[in-house]
Amino acid sequence: MIYLNKNWKPEYGGNLELWDKKMTQCEVKVPCDFNRAVIFLTDENSPHGYSKITIPEGETRKSFYTYYFTEVGEGFNYSDSRFVSRPDDSTMKKLATSIKEPLKITAKKILNAIGVKSLDFQDKNKKK
Repeated sequence: MIYLNKNWKPEYGGNLELWDKKMTQCEVKVPCDFNRAVIFLTDENSPHGYSKITIPEGETRKSFYTYYFTEVGEGFNYSDSRFVSRPDDSTMKKLATSIKEPLKITAKKILNAIGVKSLDFQDKNKKK
């Protein structure tokens, strides 16, 4: 990830947070300073995110990110992103996340099993 915020101030928040595997403690906070690059492993359990962002009208948090995938080979099991609640989330948000995430992952597995690789809602044959 590369941050693209030339005028970002620390009081806006939005630092990248890298959490322990159990999502109980934030291990590292990385400020989103302009032109800062952050490279980290994302695997089946690499909790990361950011806390509340408070920015003035007209300001946005800008970043560019990409993923590098190794070749899928024997013994490789693809794992989709799985969102988990933060320790400071409300009880309702924790409940909603605990229901939504397993449903999302199960639905994607079912769609993949029946041959649907992606949901594209645009009609590509439709003339403009």
